[in-house]
Amino acid sequence: MRLKNKVALLTAAAGAGIGQATAMAMAREGASIVLTDAHPKRPFSVAEKIQEETGAECLGMQCDVNDLGQVKAAVRAAEERFGRVDILFNNAGINRLARVEEMTDEVWELVINTCLRGTFYTCRAVLPGMIERRFGRIVNVASIAGHLGLADGQAHYAAAKAGIMALTRCIAAENAPHGITANTIAPGFIYNEFLARIYPEKEISRPVRHGRKLHALTLSCYDGGAPREKGLGIRPTPFARGLTIQPLGRERTWSLRPSCKDSSRPWALTWSSPIGSPSRTDATTTGS
Repeated sequence: MRLKNKVALLTAAAGAGIGQATAMAMAREGASIVLTDAHPKRPFSVAEKIQEETGAECLGMQCDVNDLGQVKAAVRAAEERFGRVDILFNNAGINRLARVEEMTDEVWELVINTCLRGTFYTCRAVLPGMIERRFGRIVNVASIAGHLGLADGQAHYAAAKAGIMALTRCIAAENAPHGITANTIAPGFIYNEFLARIYPEKEISRPVRHGRKLHALTLSCYDGGAPREKGLGIRPTPFARGLTIQPLGRERTWSLRPSCKDSSRPWALTWSSPIGSPSRTDATTTGS
């Protein structure tokens, strides 16, 4: 159990996607969980479910990352219940499709504040304790939209996710001397049942036509080509600092693993073909 005696706080972790899957995976690895979500009821029911299925301690809390008071209260509750926060998994985000020329200030601010400011609020809230204990693992969920930009009304979302990547690199650089790592995961389109509220049907069905419909639990870590049902970024490795990991789809998944063969190139990028096919190392890169 790689996360035994660790305490993880997750945002937006009571939905049907990456957040809840990661919370469940962390609990199975032995972590105590502080599961937060803006929904007034779901975090409590999901926390109870995780505790029943894994036996891990799981505290559910309502927390809107746009509300600084609620963010502080969540971190304070975690510290009062478990003594500390070792791992922060920032999954909170929102989108409202609108072209730039048609976008209202309210829509721009909603997306930027939820995705970017919310990530800043939570990171800032946990960092003092991590610095004091000289240990911390921060994983922020970004998006390939932050790299690529998109032409379908997602300029605000792409800008926020690019900001998360830059913020994370700065947090990593500032806090590496304190034993704290910070990384981002930049997924592509990950299907869950709530997406129909945001995206038109043609956007949801397009990845399916190309055979690339991903569910949260198929977005997994790969060990030797064999998929394992674990949320991304949960392993508290001492190597990764300021990296962005981009899962590109079931038929082409990049993963990062530590490499001890060459200390100047500590990361090996592994490319996995469709599930069941052997994986191979294509290239290496140095983590910053």
